[in-house]
Amino acid sequence: MITKNSILNQLDSLPDSFSIDDLIDRLVLIEKIEEGLKQSEANDVLSEEEMNAEVETWKRILESKKDFEYGNTITNTELIRKSNAITGS
Repeated sequence: MITKNSILNQLDSLPDSFSIDDLIDRLVLIEKIEEGLKQSEANDVLSEEEMNAEVETWKRILESKKDFEYGNTITNTELIRKSNAITGS
């Protein structure tokens, strides 16, 4: 959760004229950073090995999705099946 103080600090750091999208992007970033810091403090983190395994899983899912999007011989059902097989679902 983001604090009022964090919002005020972010407002002060923005230029005199900015879009609502700029403000929202900044606030989302700050919230994600604060959330990550809390997770780190609680030791709720992935090891490098676990992270590498996650990235490999994402890569395989994206490759299967690209096959589907480019009209290769994969069906939506096959894409879901492959995704489930990759993630162990």
